[in-house]
Amino acid sequence: MTLNGIDVSSHNPLDLTKVPGDFAIIKATEGTSYTNPLMANHIKQAKAAGKLFGLYHYQTTADPVAEAKYFLSKSQPYVGQGILALDFEAAGLLNSAGPAKALKFLQYIQQQTGVRMFLYISLSPANTLNWSSVAKTYPLWVAQYNSMATVNGYQTRALNGTPKYWGKALLHQYTSAGRLAGYAGNLDLDRFDGDKALWAAWARGSVAAPAKPATSSPAKVATPAVTWHKETGTFTPDRAINLRTAASTSGKLIAVIKAGQQIKYDAFAYAGGYVWLRQPRSGGSFGYLASGNASGNKRLNYWGKFS
Repeated sequence: MTLNGIDVSSHNPLDLTKVPGDFAIIKATEGTSYTNPLMANHIKQAKAAGKLFGLYHYQTTADPVAEAKYFLSKSQPYVGQGILALDFEAAGLLNSAGPAKALKFLQYIQQQTGVRMFLYISLSPANTLNWSSVAKTYPLWVAQYNSMATVNGYQTRALNGTPKYWGKALLHQYTSAGRLAGYAGNLDLDRFDGDKALWAAWARGSVAAPAKPATSSPAKVATPAVTWHKETGTFTPDRAINLRTAASTSGKLIAVIKAGQQIKYDAFAYAGGYVWLRQPRSGGSFGYLASGNASGNKRLNYWGKFS
């Protein structure tokens, strides 16, 4: 059985009693001083709607234990009622020292409450950083989008890849462009691989430590060849778009190109439902940016302007 839900922050001033779903994971805190001003109201709404809920902390580069203490000072009244999660995506943490900092935070909360938090992270850093010390104890909430297109209603997607240190993810955030009745803006849509009883068990801290993933490596999937067409120009996106190391949404993230930020490109290609641009970089390497959706070798739309 699976459950459908959303995760929200102060950027989502919605009424949880008016949108469909089984659960809502609500931002509680960030760093050592920020508390989401909508947290208490969203928890109240979730309870009124009969939804399951969770609380998450956005980790920064401050002292992990200090951050954990701050999160607990705000979330303590709800411990045992909803699942807890650590949002690990700040740029300053996405390095080899990052997993150790996350572990300190997670261990402190477990020591104080008996609850094992979920770790929220995108699939790429989940596989490029060494999470062996974390994955053996703490479950995974992974962010991985197969497409940036709008998703109307809960249309769950398969995880495109395998988190090698966990083997699987219990929670999957599969789009940040979800649309649900009762709210006009975009929402993060999530799937929980379990039922309400399992959710409650994670909230209470009564789930046994996860089994270690199989030691055998997953079979490699061949990447289709990409045909590049020579063309030089400048592209100015009208939205934030990820620049990657390959013409694929599974390519490692290099940077996020902001709306209005120009990039030079020397070729384009159709691959994976997108029109990709190739950006020459120092040392003879390239960055790859999706500039719109495609069907086969036909462009369907533009995510910016060309010059």
